[in-house]
Amino acid sequence: MVDGIIAEACRCEGIDDRTTRCVEIGQLKQQLPQLLGRLSDRERLVVKLKFFEEKTGVKIAKILDVSGARVSQLTHTALAKFRKIYPC
Repeated sequence: MVDGIIAEACRCEGIDDRTTRCVEIGQLKQQLPQLLGRLSDRERLVVKLKFFEEKTGVKIAKILDVSGARVSQLTHTALAKFRKIYPC
């Protein structure tokens, strides 16, 4: 999935953009275990369900037995931690 998204983005970019993106993606893949390790168990599960298993917020809320608003909050908190550790 990630490789497909990257390939599509690369077709729409110039060579300099492509090179930069490939370097950034490579660095992110190397740091992903560290980034995930900084999340709470619940934040990590939400990230896994949303971005790796492509579940909707409604499905995640049912799985975790929480509200959709709580899923959104956990997602935003996790992404904020990612940005703090790995700024774009």
